[in-house]
Amino acid sequence: MYWGDVPFFTGPLQQSEFFNATRTPVKQIVDFLIPDLKDAATKLNWAPKDFGRVSRGVALGAAARIAMVDRRYKDVIELTNEVINSGSYGLNPVFGNLFRKSGQSSNVNNEIMFIYPFGDTDGGSFNYLNLVQGSRNQGGQSSHFPTQFLVDLFECRDGLMIDESPLYRPEKPNHNRDPRMAQTVIVPGDTVVVQGFTSIVFTPNNGRVVSYNPSTGAVAITTTNNQDSANIFGPRLNGGGNLWRKYVQDRDINGTAGNLFKVGWIYMRFAEILLMNAEARMEDGAPASDVAAVVNRVRARAGMPAVDAATLGNAARFKALVRREKTVEFANEGIHMADMRRWDNGAYAQKVMAVQIYGTPLSNMRLESGVGLVFNNPAPTPVFDPVYRIPVTYPNGDATRIKRELRIFNQGQHNLCPIPQGEIDKVPSLVQNPGW
Repeated sequence: MYWGDVPFFTGPLQQSEFFNATRTPVKQIVDFLIPDLKDAATKLNWAPKDFGRVSRGVALGAAARIAMVDRRYKDVIELTNEVINSGSYGLNPVFGNLFRKSGQSSNVNNEIMFIYPFGDTDGGSFNYLNLVQGSRNQGGQSSHFPTQFLVDLFECRDGLMIDESPLYRPEKPNHNRDPRMAQTVIVPGDTVVVQGFTSIVFTPNNGRVVSYNPSTGAVAITTTNNQDSANIFGPRLNGGGNLWRKYVQDRDINGTAGNLFKVGWIYMRFAEILLMNAEARMEDGAPASDVAAVVNRVRARAGMPAVDAATLGNAARFKALVRREKTVEFANEGIHMADMRRWDNGAYAQKVMAVQIYGTPLSNMRLESGVGLVFNNPAPTPVFDPVYRIPVTYPNGDATRIKRELRIFNQGQHNLCPIPQGEIDKVPSLVQNPGW
């Protein structure tokens, strides 16, 4: 996915073989791995022996991912159909529970197929996700944060993007949005409820913390300095003004701000099987209505409307929706990087990655009775690309939004990562990727 042709070995090596290794073509590797994984699947049960171990569905899902790398859409359809038709997996009716400890333990409908669990009784088994993603007012640091680009990809509840929907309110951008947005990111005006810590209404700009009482719903501006605004490790000075919520909702159960955090990391879940199936069907020329039937299962779980007739009748818009669905469903789950480089051989990544990164509006927020925090001076709505339906321009962004780095992407060069020089130094027979 990242380097293209790589050294590929199927058995132990002599030292001389290692130091004379060459790069095996991707197609040859895929030719070997798909049947190998299909064979492994026959030796595994649909249900794993223990929570977190591989199962038949995981082997087939891994083969589907690999087939997608080489655009073998018929193979992807066959592999994912076998998983879907097995009836062994389904969708958890509550999206947010997938990323909470209690929800992972119950694993309703077996949506979580493969996970790295952390031991409840092992004090040394925990992750630091809350430390790198959490609010500075609660001890977190904004070293990992969602861009405004991702936030603006979430549709409104009517199924329209924010540049078209009458439901979108720039002064209160978290209103009337895809419910997955509130379970994936924390944006200005969102509540952050944590037992044993300060429960707040999040804002990266106001000078004082805005408290939130989860019992009464009362909101008040306090006299406490807002570290999300002032601290160098907070989201305004160190990030883009937004925070991740996915994977970091359970601090009320698991200890302190930065550690003893035992929500497991999901490697594969059934929703990905469905959306790989939908994408492969679309690319293989299936009728839009057939593809939408699969996509709508994921949208319905989220509380979003089915794909409308106008989108079904517009091939470019429908493709954009299928891709967007996968992007927002799996944000912060480690899948999108490979997808966006693969889509249109880097043309999609050129639109997404060669951009100036912006964040939330710079405006302060006022407390509006019965509504919560509202931007005094909301930033303009971004301009969306007419084909890919992604935000590409932020009007007057330098003056109205948090501004971060200018990113580059050279199509043809950055489609693949460079082979590390240290590897080439050790094995001179390796050849560098084009452009590096």
